[in-house]
Amino acid sequence: MFLLIFLLQVATPPEGVPTAERAILLNFFEATAGATWKVHSGWGGPAGSECEWIGVRCFQPPDSSSQHVSAIELPHNGLRGNLPAELAHLPTLMKLDLKDNDLTMPLPDAVLQRWNDGFLDLDVGAAINTVEEIRLTVYTNTYRSNEALVLRSDGSAAYYRERCKQPHAERPQTYCELRSANTTEFNRVAEFLKENDFFGDHTRPLSKGIWIDVPTVVLSIRGKEGVRSVEISPNGDDSLRVWSYEKVVRGVFESLEWSQPISIGKCPWP
Repeated sequence: MFLLIFLLQVATPPEGVPTAERAILLNFFEATAGATWKVHSGWGGPAGSECEWIGVRCFQPPDSSSQHVSAIELPHNGLRGNLPAELAHLPTLMKLDLKDNDLTMPLPDAVLQRWNDGFLDLDVGAAINTVEEIRLTVYTNTYRSNEALVLRSDGSAAYYRERCKQPHAERPQTYCELRSANTTEFNRVAEFLKENDFFGDHTRPLSKGIWIDVPTVVLSIRGKEGVRSVEISPNGDDSLRVWSYEKVVRGVFESLEWSQPISIGKCPWP
């Protein structure tokens, strides 16, 4: 008898996810036009089947018969529309992979907060907000040595550096040196700038005076609403907050694996 009871206990399958988590999954299905997904096997099935729905991964805590949603992975699957903010209420959701779909941006603040706090591995394959490009341009006072560091929402990065052929010639020729790389940090940098008041007021008080013969550093963000630029130099906003903007962007560039340089005719200065 003891053996029979033991076997029945072992053979008992785990329960599905809690009712609240099932409701969130169904809302997600409706909000992203689930009926038109390329594949939606299992979605909307009977209670207890949620962890068998395609793209849903579950976690079963020790000493518990119920499960919890730990990941939703539906890349390249024809999702469209707005993500529901309720996804952030899935307590054990650790991964959300929805890249190469047609989701509406920006993502809900609650989902972004989970990602910002380091609790969610988020990949939507695009900018998670309306930012399309981040550009740090350095205008020096050295002849033909300006540079630009560019991050784009498609994950590409570019480093432009102005160079000079025969600098001691009467009419030296200039050219642009270009290096390329890829990065997964675009969204995080964009969110950092947004959260640290990049779009706020950066007016420099006239009482600070004007510096002469100093390099000019300009950080620009291009998005659907246009271009917003902030000068980071003694003649611009020289606050610690703005100083951190440049350090974060340069830190990302220093971590990348760059291609060998190629020469192009002219650097694309703004």
